[in-house]
Amino acid sequence: MRSVATLRASQGAPGPVAAAPAGFGAIVEHAEQTFAARLDGHPVAIPAAHARATRTLPGGGELALRTAHWTASAHGDMRWVRLRSPKIDIVSVFFYPHAHRSLPLYAMEFVLLGKRPIVAVMDLVAPRADADARITAARILQTAHSRHPEQLNHPDAPSWFEDCRSGNDFFLRPAGEGLAAFAAADGIHAALWTDLLDAIAGGTPAAAGLAAERAAFVADYKAHHRANSPGLPLLHKSFGQDWTDDFLANGFFGP
Repeated sequence: MRSVATLRASQGAPGPVAAAPAGFGAIVEHAEQTFAARLDGHPVAIPAAHARATRTLPGGGELALRTAHWTASAHGDMRWVRLRSPKIDIVSVFFYPHAHRSLPLYAMEFVLLGKRPIVAVMDLVAPRADADARITAARILQTAHSRHPEQLNHPDAPSWFEDCRSGNDFFLRPAGEGLAAFAAADGIHAALWTDLLDAIAGGTPAAAGLAAERAAFVADYKAHHRANSPGLPLLHKSFGQDWTDDFLANGFFGP
């Protein structure tokens, strides 16, 4: 798998190149470093109970959840969550644009269970009324598809995802085993993220009178994911329903 750290070095981004963190850790590292460097983003304090949760597994080892919230006050918020155990590696990165900016929302998730790659999802979505944000989203996604015509969406996307996808998204079932199976998806995500940050930093104009629609769109998108996340059974079993409900409603998919 070509790590995001390696990709970052090849693109000439600032900062020393170190060994990539294990598993999907390089994705989180890259998101934080570029969000800070390109948008003057910084981390936001969140409850310790949300930032880190662990469960000792019956057969030994640990299931660990880590998350962080970042903000770029002029643009929007970035949040990531990672769930890892000896047999699980899951990472999600979301960008929620502020209502005064005409920008798409970004969502990605990679899921690896044991050596079996489950899914790689990446999408940029925007309110129907916000033509500028929808054009930006379509341009970035269509450019990525043109670079990777061999990466065809799998036809078995769940109905809840069908209800919120852009239509230009990536819904991939990576072939192969282990992290290496995500090599192509890793590169696609890195390019989408870079192109999104370029669009944000480039000062995408805001369409007048749409702040309320944008705020409602982001809130509805969060609520839809909060109610339909495929990770709910695992989170409930591992950390309890009360903690999970609080983490999703007031944390990762919260205000």
